[in-house]
This record gives sequence, C-alpha cells and structure tokens, in this order.
Amino acid sequence: MRRFVATCAAAATLALGCEDPPIEEPPDNGGPGESLGTTGGTGSETGDGDGDGDGDGDGDGDGDGDGDGDGDGDGDGDGDGDGDGFSFASPVTTEVFAFDDLQLADLDADGCADLVLAGTGAPPRINVYPSDCNGGFLAPPITHQLASFDGFALGDLDADGRADLLLQATGAPPRVSVHLSSDNFELGAAITSEVFTYDRLWAIDMNGDGRSEAITSQTNAAPPLVHSWSGPGDGTLTLLASAEVGSYDAAAVAHLNGDLFGDLVTGLGQVPVINPWLGQGNGDLISAALVWPFTFSILALGDLDGDGFPELLTDVPGNDWRVSIYPNTGDGFSGRAHDLAGVSYTRLRSANIDGDGDDDLVITPTGMPPRVMVFESK
Repeated sequence: MRRFVATCAAAATLALGCEDPPIEEPPDNGGPGESLGTTGGTGSETGDGDGDGDGDGDGDGDGDGDGDGDGDGDGDGDGDGDGDGFSFASPVTTEVFAFDDLQLADLDADGCADLVLAGTGAPPRINVYPSDCNGGFLAPPITHQLASFDGFALGDLDADGRADLLLQATGAPPRVSVHLSSDNFELGAAITSEVFTYDRLWAIDMNGDGRSEAITSQTNAAPPLVHSWSGPGDGTLTLLASAEVGSYDAAAVAHLNGDLFGDLVTGLGQVPVINPWLGQGNGDLISAALVWPFTFSILALGDLDGDGFPELLTDVPGNDWRVSIYPNTGDGFSGRAHDLAGVSYTRLRSANIDGDGDDDLVITPTGMPPRVMVFESK
C-alpha cells in the first residue's frame, strides 16, 4: 500500500444560497479549462469550433454530420477532436428550507436521486424533497425529527434499492446511527454502533456484496486513516478494515474504475493534487496515479456521460461561478478540464436526478432564498 503525504491546506468553509440571477457567462478570468454550458436556454455553450462558445447548433454547414458545428466530426462540440465533451440542459431551480448540509440518493427505488437536507436550528431534523425525475424536487418536504447529529450520509445498507440514512451522532462516544428506509420515505428507529473518532462520513459498497459500508475518517489524524464499517443489513456496523491515506482537505467516494468495490478520492486544493485510492474488495485502499489539477476547495464525483466512470468535479477559487470537469478515462482522470460557467455557488454535488442513467450536476447558489440548482447532463 503506497502512502502519499503532503502539507494539509485549510479546508474551505461552505455557506448557503441569493436571488436567481440570469444564467450567463461572466467574463473569463482565467479558469483552467475550456468553457461548456447549457442548451435550450441562456448561458454559455460550446459547439461552433470558433472559440466564442456560442454553441447555437443552427446548421453552420461544416459538413461533418455530427451536429455540433465544430467540424471535427466527434460530436462533443469542443473542437479538439477527443469526443469527451459534456453538455447540460438549462438549470432547474428548487427553493428549499434553510439547511446546514445536503446529500442526494434514491430513497424510494424509482431510479431518481432525492434531495435530503439537514435543517438549521432546532429540533434536529432532515427534510426530504422527492425527485420529480425531471431535474426538480417536490415540495413541501417530508420532515423527520431526529436525535442530535453533526453530519450525515446516505447509502443502501440493506440492499433493498433504497438509500438509508447514516448520522454522525453528537457527543461521546463516537458513533454512527443508522435509520433504514422503507416505503413512502419512512425511516426506521435508530440503530447505533460505536466507531473510532471521526469528522468525515460517507457510505459506499466496499466489498461488492450490494450493501453499502459506512466510511469514517478523522481529517487531522496522524497518520490519516479511513475506516470501513460493515454489517449484515440490519443497520448494525462492525469494523471491516482500516487503510492509511495521505493528508487531505477534500474527499469523496464513488466507483471509479467500473468494478464493484468502492473507491475514495482525496485532495489538497492549494497544492493542488488529487489522489485516487482504489478499493480492493476487503476495505483496503491502494493509491492510484496522482492528478495535478487547477487549484480547488471543493471536490465531487459524478458519471456525467454515463460510461460507468465518474468524472472529477471541482470548484475554481476566484471564479466561483465555474465548475471544472476532469473526464475519467477508466484508467484515471484527465488533466484537461472542461469548465461549466453558471452562477456563484457554495456546494457542489452530482447524482442521477432524472433517472436517465447518467449523473447530473447539482449546486447551491449563493444568497437567498436557499435553493438547489440542477444541470441535467445531456
């Protein structure tokens, strides 16, 4: 097992949401990649190959037959001939109650990821906004009052096709409380397991049995360790494995290379460096090739083109309306970024909101009222 250690950069503080400005491309202040955009509405678009990003698809007569107008014949619209372009529909915005954190997962087994928010203030609760499978979420939300918690994750612990709720329970001893999902977005009683001290919580299937494991980590631990906690599907958790990873200030989990074993991506935004860690089926993690992206403070993972290999998504400090997309070739992340120019945002997520087989891009715009904006992948 290889180990990568670097000086830990300060983690970004994330806040919330503003009035919806029109979706338009601000002046280019030097983001790391080529600009992408939306189709069927205002916003920047790629497509004609002349570098102006208009992407109007109005029959420019380039003769390549791919419809993107750039003349290279690959159909991705970016003009570089590599075929790895990304495009998005005009964003769909849902106003929501104020929240401290958000996650996305399919809670009702309809194939569309639902929105789950940790509500602000008292009592401790989550607000569930079911997906309408068309880029939006249904209001009013379904509210569940809970015991006090500091964070949460979503994952299918019992392999029934519905994501379950994992809470980082407040206070000592450190523990994870699981609420199994049932029909109509109902939650079962808390099932609590003691774990090691942690400040990060994820859920993903690490051993290929179809059930998600709880993944915990303490950011400032020396050395940084990632612990996998597994169970028989009843919500109880016991230690599966512990793996040493490098220092990080941002991280996310996904199935990176098309196998059944969950993987972890860690990063240091100011170095900047990305370190993929590939799951081995027993909870162990092995370092893969490092990636040297543009600077970032937020990272997420999402399979935007539906090929089974999730892309790396980051913000662009100083260009807070941009999302950088690093394609996943199946052998690792490309160092060449594609940029989506949208609106200023504070949180970045990706999930299959519309049930079409590829993940969509989700941000929380700055300002008030609180809201969630979905860019559906096309």
